[in-house]
Amino acid sequence: MRRCGRRGGVQARGFDMAHILSCGVYIPYYRLKREEIAGAWRRGAARGERAVANYDEDSLTMGVEAGFFALDGVEEKPDALYFATTTPPYDEKQTAALAATVLDLPRSAFTADFTGSLRALTSALIAASHAVDSGRHRSVLVVASDMRPALPASPQELLFGDAACAFVVAPGDGSLALSDYHTVNDSTVVIWRKHGDRFVNVWEDRFVKQSGYLRVMREGISGLLKRAQIEPKDISMFAAYAPDARSLGGIAKAAGFDPRSQVADALLGMVGDCGVATAGLALISAVSRSSAGDRIVMCGFGDGCDALLFEAKDGVDSVLCGPRIQEQIDSRAYLSYVDYLRFRRLVPNQITDIPQGTSSAPWTMRDEDAVLK
Repeated sequence: MRRCGRRGGVQARGFDMAHILSCGVYIPYYRLKREEIAGAWRRGAARGERAVANYDEDSLTMGVEAGFFALDGVEEKPDALYFATTTPPYDEKQTAALAATVLDLPRSAFTADFTGSLRALTSALIAASHAVDSGRHRSVLVVASDMRPALPASPQELLFGDAACAFVVAPGDGSLALSDYHTVNDSTVVIWRKHGDRFVNVWEDRFVKQSGYLRVMREGISGLLKRAQIEPKDISMFAAYAPDARSLGGIAKAAGFDPRSQVADALLGMVGDCGVATAGLALISAVSRSSAGDRIVMCGFGDGCDALLFEAKDGVDSVLCGPRIQEQIDSRAYLSYVDYLRFRRLVPNQITDIPQGTSSAPWTMRDEDAVLK
């Protein structure tokens, strides 16, 4: 049999370094108290609240808002945009290209969607880091946004939330440097949504957490710590995706972190599980509490685990752009459960029954019609 290529394989080049130059967050104005949901279905008490995108918002519009905030911190616009989401507004149309147009990026900017997995953000950050490390791009805008649909009366309806975040990744060292990462892929089916499914599907809770989340996340974290030759005590903040607060505390403890002092707030209580954006919100929350010399482990989960190691340097707070997380949490108005159902088009309503985007709409979203200056 004929063999192609060189014998011995290809030696991987070492990962030099990339850094986050700026970042931004967008949390929708409307909130729904969980007690409203629980009361509607007579499910007992439920604490906290979740962010709810307006009836005319989607993952694209939220991501663009976060993108604008992140771009406030850069002098030269990125020449690439990666858009991470599990809920793109179109099945067959690139979300990143639409976002690049509205954000007024160059027409020569490379655009790509990262989708199909809850760890799409961390995968996009890794890809962006390699893109700038190789010299192919001067900087990459990575946007993460999700508005995941939950079946009414399900546990996910209580837990899910809507939000977006964005990061500008640049080459070399910086105030928030990505120094290493470790990734694990895993095909265990725990959370999924097939084509045509209206709502997210989740297996039995104990199976999801024990056989899915905890097992895979622990493998990813331990792999990163071993690769970087550090221990849990050397980490200042642990910023991770989690479906709920109990799972976040469980993986922190299992990985050797102190849940009370080393775990960043993923905003699960006040905003909710925001899908691909959750790990990004946790990272930004960690950065807001960090100082020079701190190490941050960021973890994304979904069909595997991406574990990223960040090192904070002098001026780390300068990467935070736009309204701060707490400022957006405090700026809110509450919806009734019926209004939420109307916003999600789960009950008929004249106001929200607006025709969805047609083939002609994207063509009108060009140049001066799309760019908000």
